[in-house]
Amino acid sequence: MPHGITTPRFSFLRLLIAVAAATLSLTLVQNGRAADSAPVISLGPVSVLNGTVTVSGNVGGDSVADVVLTVNGSPVGVNANGQFTGSVNLGGESALNLTLKNPTNGETARISIPINTKTVGPDGLIRSDVLKPLTDAGINIIRPLEGFKIFDGQPLKLEGSVLEKDKLASLTVNGKDVLATLRPDGSFDAPVSGTSREVNVTATDRQGVSQTSSFTTVQASSVIATSAGRSVAAKGASGVRITSVRYLTKNLVRTGKVTMIVTVKDRRGLLVRGAKVRIRGVARTVFLTLKGAQTKTTSKIGRATFTIKLNKRVLTSRLKTKRFVVASIASTPNASTSLVTSFRLPARRSGR
Repeated sequence: MPHGITTPRFSFLRLLIAVAAATLSLTLVQNGRAADSAPVISLGPVSVLNGTVTVSGNVGGDSVADVVLTVNGSPVGVNANGQFTGSVNLGGESALNLTLKNPTNGETARISIPINTKTVGPDGLIRSDVLKPLTDAGINIIRPLEGFKIFDGQPLKLEGSVLEKDKLASLTVNGKDVLATLRPDGSFDAPVSGTSREVNVTATDRQGVSQTSSFTTVQASSVIATSAGRSVAAKGASGVRITSVRYLTKNLVRTGKVTMIVTVKDRRGLLVRGAKVRIRGVARTVFLTLKGAQTKTTSKIGRATFTIKLNKRVLTSRLKTKRFVVASIASTPNASTSLVTSFRLPARRSGR
């Protein structure tokens, strides 16, 4: 059975459905600790005869009484102990479709098992190992602790991983293939449109058995009013621009220090808070004390403030032009930009 990876920042959601001996497991973890367990369904032998499917099994996990289980669109009751049984007319469909809804967060899992000679044995029972290829594929979906929030209509990035991609015929996120874009370690990420109301991840094995996990998205706005204008969170920014770089050199000769203020906005002119700004010297660095790069995070008014210290030798050097060049790189989760600017050492007063 595949194991999820837990980190303090993410939840990992995986569905558990068992057909006889076959299992797919679902574990929800938040902040490195087990959260309320998602509904888990175990199916006993499933028979198909004359267009009617007979199912039975058990649902585990928290809030069992609230679990919503349907088979080919027909509700199947679950008692207080999590047990269920029922017969459902397939209505001419050539697949067994199981849907399990998590009452806690509204997430839904759908299993579709085609009814053919690959999946049904001569005894009329669906094979007990029918879900094994999907299990062996080891698909993990990273679920942010805050859920799938779309900020300010910007694309959402869904991340996940696959252990054995050869078990799968396809893997899609909202209908777009990601199997072909897997990294060597099996990880992947896929953009989800900022207008999407749901994230759907569908894995299909080479028998045609598929699992779709659906997550509801939440539209959120991070725009706030500040004394300097409207400000947007970095993850909700539409692009990124460095709109201003100021150097305060008034006391440079006395202190040997320059204050550098970088202002960051997005394409809409909104100040960007929480953006990462990195600076580094690119010319005459022998006179700057920038050892590598300095990194700061923009404030709620989109500003990052740095202190640059000059080498004492520059204050007494005979250089005719004392101009220093600094590169600024600003980045958000969705974009990055750079700008090269410079400042000049103020002329010393005569007699000093």
